[in-house]
Amino acid sequence: MRLLSKRLLRAELYLHEILDRVPSGVIVTDRYGRIEILNPAATRMFGYGLNEVLPLSTDQLMSETQAEKHYAPIQNHRNSEMRKVHGSGFRSWQGKRKDGTFFPVEMAIDELESKDERHFLIIARDITERAYLKSELDRREREFRALVENSPDIIARFDRALRFIYVNPAIERVLGRPASSFPGKTYEDLELPDDLVRCLQSPLKNVFASGKEQIAEFVLPSPDGEQHFQSRHVPELSPDGTVHSVLLNCRDITVLKKTEFMLREREQEIRDSRRLLQRLAAHRENLREEEKKRIAREIHDELGQILTAMKMDISFIRMNFLQNHSELAKKIQALGVLVNRAVQVVRNISTDLRPSALDFGIAAALEWLVKEFETRTGIPCVLTTMSDIVLDEQLAIAIFRIAQESLNNVAKHANARHASVLLVSRNDHIRVEIQDDGCGFDVTAEHKPKSFGLLGIRERVSALGGKFDIHSTPGKGTRLAIRLPPRSSPF
Repeated sequence: MRLLSKRLLRAELYLHEILDRVPSGVIVTDRYGRIEILNPAATRMFGYGLNEVLPLSTDQLMSETQAEKHYAPIQNHRNSEMRKVHGSGFRSWQGKRKDGTFFPVEMAIDELESKDERHFLIIARDITERAYLKSELDRREREFRALVENSPDIIARFDRALRFIYVNPAIERVLGRPASSFPGKTYEDLELPDDLVRCLQSPLKNVFASGKEQIAEFVLPSPDGEQHFQSRHVPELSPDGTVHSVLLNCRDITVLKKTEFMLREREQEIRDSRRLLQRLAAHRENLREEEKKRIAREIHDELGQILTAMKMDISFIRMNFLQNHSELAKKIQALGVLVNRAVQVVRNISTDLRPSALDFGIAAALEWLVKEFETRTGIPCVLTTMSDIVLDEQLAIAIFRIAQESLNNVAKHANARHASVLLVSRNDHIRVEIQDDGCGFDVTAEHKPKSFGLLGIRERVSALGGKFDIHSTPGKGTRLAIRLPPRSSPF
């Protein structure tokens, strides 16, 4: 008997130790719901002390609605149906703490039977954090579904057998079938054209094989012509790193393709217009040069001859009629000076319009230009060229005008001590360089509104089908490098 008592005492101690260590709340009540045993985890859960709960009943640990709904069976344990519910596992309830606040709790209720008295065992778990996480998960899933279900892009997932796992309603607008009919099917099951099936399945197979994202484009026929789509296939990996499914995002890019086509057309139109403008500008420049040439010759021939005749007449008058007319001799001498000045002005105008040196070739024309530049500015200028270089007239005039404009820029802006001009002819191109050691400038400034000189040179070179490069740094001089085809482009 004494041994039995010891065993009972030891079992009771073990039981209390177990109850103290169990993380879940353990509550034992009588048939009326009065609490007889409550472990520390339960007291902490409901906010009571150990000595405060034993006079309580279980309905004080629940909201009034749930106490009435769920604990009536404890008081009426003879109800066999409710006893089945009690033994059916954990269910979610609403617990009530000592301070009156409510919290979600998960409880399992079972009936303990003995010969003398019937009791109930309640296992309780505080699921506040789990309920919060589930609520957040549900909220995010609703947001995700709202986003995916209303997305204009087709969003789908595929398993390793290339079957649809999920697809959003956007596919209905493209293939005309309800989204619910796709899961479990492959592209082949949709009775699509064979070439389209291969186009759609190829990136899927590549993703499963390589584990890398694939981007593809495909075209579907439509009543309005063609629909262009861009598909992005993203691998979804298992914990072991293998691809277990593929996420598809497919976007209708028909409008983008049409816009790109229109842009290409507009760009081509712009290029054609630019080429036409360049040809017109070149033609206009040729007409101007021809007109300059005609005017220069007329001035030189007609006006030059008149002035020469005047000089001869003045000399004749001075020699034959002015021996005894000193005042008249002075007037005639002054008139002779004016005629000489007029002759020089005519020569200058004729030369500015078109230097006669151009009639002897580009090398002679550049040599005259360099000497005239040195005389006018006092800046030494070195000319490097080939004496036997022969160019057609249009190209020779263009090179001369480019060198003329460049040296004018050196004289006006460079503040240089030296300058040089290079003209070299090769089989496939002609190279022209004008260089100075002046103050230089920021090359981006050439696009300023007042920098028409460089823009004019650039346009002239472009019209000839050449390339123009400018190299300059503030304080380190400037070099213009021009590369031209050996023959000028015909209008």
